[in-house]
Amino acid sequence: MREAVVVSREWATGDARLIAYLTSYTLTTVSLNELRQFLREKLPAYMVPSAFVVLEKLPLTPNGKVDRAALPMPENHQSRAEVEACPPRPGVEQQLAALWTEVLGGGRPGADDNFFDLGGHSLAVVQVQTRLREEMGLNLPVIKFFEYPTIRSLAGYLNDENNESAFVQTVNDRARKQRAAASARPRLLRAR
Repeated sequence: MREAVVVSREWATGDARLIAYLTSYTLTTVSLNELRQFLREKLPAYMVPSAFVVLEKLPLTPNGKVDRAALPMPENHQSRAEVEACPPRPGVEQQLAALWTEVLGGGRPGADDNFFDLGGHSLAVVQVQTRLREEMGLNLPVIKFFEYPTIRSLAGYLNDENNESAFVQTVNDRARKQRAAASARPRLLRAR
């Protein structure tokens, strides 16, 4: 790494995220995943940038300072890992993936993608927690999102903590209700 600057950028109304802008020497071979992992070991989760943008050089003002207004937005809103994502398994993992997609605003999270790497932050955690409580009757402490930041690890926690039967039953009941509502819609339309 030669130079770096981290700024807070607004992605959507009221949704600010940290973006890291970097320049590097041509001989440096550190991957963004290695950098992200290094930062996770050194910083609290909320301080790790959501996205990394590699530039040839940082834009400067006439005074020689970094021109933060000239820094480009990342190409997409999801900071994806450099490896191919493993899809969530049917059931709890798919339910969590659908919820994350709605809260994080798009993209298809893989089962091993880190919630915070995808742009999640403490307010998004509270949104997921609220939706889990409202839609599935599950009271999950916020701290568990930090302890289990991937879909696979969170689903594993939910299954291991004697929540399996109640949580899985709630997920299955919700899926059954959605299927019943979907199959009832065409009949209602034909009846009119």
